[in-house]
Amino acid sequence: MRTYLIIDSDRDHRLTEIEKIAKTLGISPFDQIFPESDTPSIGIGDTRVFTKRLSLLPDHGTFRAGIIAEADRLTLEAQQSLLKTLEEPPSFAYIFLGAANTSQLIPTILSRCLIIQRTNHTSETNEETRDQVRVLLAKIMSSSNGEKLRLLQGIGKTKEAYIPWIDLAIESLRNELIGLVSSHKNSTAAESQKITILHRLTHVKQYLPNNVNPLLLIENAFLSPLP
Repeated sequence: MRTYLIIDSDRDHRLTEIEKIAKTLGISPFDQIFPESDTPSIGIGDTRVFTKRLSLLPDHGTFRAGIIAEADRLTLEAQQSLLKTLEEPPSFAYIFLGAANTSQLIPTILSRCLIIQRTNHTSETNEETRDQVRVLLAKIMSSSNGEKLRLLQGIGKTKEAYIPWIDLAIESLRNELIGLVSSHKNSTAAESQKITILHRLTHVKQYLPNNVNPLLLIENAFLSPLP
């Protein structure tokens, strides 16, 4: 997948994340393009210029990146005009969108993106805890449905216990997928399953502020059929 959507309330944080991924992919700052608009909204004319520039061959490397760090400024018509490019970007292009949340983006945009929900974790998070989450995540994905239920129930008994686990699981899946993209390996069934779980866990996070049972949401994310 060559389109990323970075969700973070802070625009600078979104740009930092985009720049980090672009650097991992070896994309030169000189091959990064942005919409030429300083108006409150980004219209269809702006996106047409943007996609035309994105179709040009890179000047300083192998790849070109199209970056819209405030995708929630896109008008409905502008979002619709982007759909074909998001689905079939030029072979040498990556697209990075950023938004404070997904409420202003149409579902067809979301379905074409690898969604990265930035977390509030700091470097103080213990690396051993990250390793434990990675191991447990791999075990859950390879287990039978009954074993999945048992493992998921063992994460904790309260909503507060599940929230940090979901954040670290998203972080782990995201880092694995970025590593696969940067190594230019062919897509596999396992990678498709990880992308699906990443999407589902990101959607789970959107419901957590409501009065919901996080365990039921996570169980649905892992027990629903995978591609």
